[in-house]
Amino acid sequence: MRIAYVYDGYYPSTGADALQVLNTVAAMSRQGAHVTLVYPHEPGGSVLSRDALLDHYDVEGEIETVQLKTSNVGGRHLKKLTHSIAAMKLPVVAQADVVYSRNLPVILAALRAGHRVVYDTYRPWPQQIRYSGRFFRALFGHRRLLGGFFHSHHARNAYLNAGIESRKLCVAHNGFHPAAFESDQTANEARQAIGLQRDAFTIGYTGRLDKEKGIMTLLELAQAMPDINVLLVGGGQDIDVIEHANRLDNVFHYDWQKPAVVPTFLRACDVLMIPPSAVALTAGNTVLPMKLFDYLASGRAIVAPHSPDTAELLVHEENAWLVQTDTLDDLVTQIEGLRSDRALLRRMTEGALATSKTLTWDARGRKLLEHMDAWLQRAHADG
Repeated sequence: MRIAYVYDGYYPSTGADALQVLNTVAAMSRQGAHVTLVYPHEPGGSVLSRDALLDHYDVEGEIETVQLKTSNVGGRHLKKLTHSIAAMKLPVVAQADVVYSRNLPVILAALRAGHRVVYDTYRPWPQQIRYSGRFFRALFGHRRLLGGFFHSHHARNAYLNAGIESRKLCVAHNGFHPAAFESDQTANEARQAIGLQRDAFTIGYTGRLDKEKGIMTLLELAQAMPDINVLLVGGGQDIDVIEHANRLDNVFHYDWQKPAVVPTFLRACDVLMIPPSAVALTAGNTVLPMKLFDYLASGRAIVAPHSPDTAELLVHEENAWLVQTDTLDDLVTQIEGLRSDRALLRRMTEGALATSKTLTWDARGRKLLEHMDAWLQRAHADG
C-alpha cells in the first residue's frame, strides 16, 4: 500500500503532534507499507534530511520524506492552506493509494483533488464546537473519505453521536516503543543519571508546560508539599508557569528531551501524574494524552483524573490512582496516602505494565493498515 501522509506542521518541533505523526508513519512503514511524509519547510528554519528527522526523534522506519518550501507571506492559517494545496500537486501524492492526514485543510484539499482520504484525530470536534456535526456528517459522507482513526473512544463517540456511520470510525490508540523501556533502573539510580540530587518522594510530569494542561495544579501541589520533588520535563510558551516553577525549590524543570532519554526521567519518579484538573479536557487540547502510553510502560505508578478519556484505559486502584476532584487539600491527602502505601503503588505499577503490553506503536501501525485495506476494498467494490 502506498500512503502519502501530508502534515502541515513544522519539523523539528517539541509538540506532541509532530512526534505522533512521525511515529505513525514509521510504524506503518515497519509493517510493510510504502509511506511518504510530506511536510512544510519553516521559513528561516532548517532543511532536514530523512535520516536527520528520524534521528532527532529516535524513530526507526523506512519512510520517504518531502519537505515543501512555503511562502513567508500571510499568517499561519494561510500557510497551512497553501501547503495543503501544493502537496496535492506532488507526484508521490498523486500516485498514492491513500492520502492520510490529521489536518482538515489537507483532508479537504485531497478530496477536492480526487484522492481517497483517511482522517486521523484526537479531537471530539462535534462535541466541542456547536453545529460542527453537520460539517462532519457531510465530510464522512463523501465517498472518497474512507474513514477516520480516533485516538480514544471518547473522541470516536463524538462523531458516532453526530450521526456518522460506525463502519467509518475506528479507535486506534497511540503507543510506546518497548525497547526504550527495557531497563529496570531504580528511582534513585535514575535520579542520579539525570542529575537530580535531592532524594525525596518524586512526582513527575512530561509534556507541554502550559496552564491549559493543568500544570498549575502540580505547582500548587509542590508548594503545599515542600518535602516532595516535582519533576517537570518539557517545553512550553507559558512564561507565568515557568517563572512560578523556578520560584519553587522542590520543582525541577528540564527542557524537552529526546524520546530515547525520556524513560530515564520517568524512572526517576515514584509517581507519574496527569494533572487532575478539569482545565485540560475542557480546553480540548488533551484527550487521552500521548504521555499516558509511556507512563503505563515506565514501571511507575500513575495518578490521573477520573475523566471520560482516561477511563477507557485506567482503572482505579488496578493500574492507576484516579482522582475525582481538583481540590488541592484532597489531592495532598491522596498523595500522602499513596506515599505511605508501597504495596498499593507496586500493585498499580504491575497493572499498568500489563495494560501497556498491547499499546505499542507497531500495534497501531498494524491496525491502521488492516482497516485501510478493508476500507479500500470496500471502496473498489462500491466503484
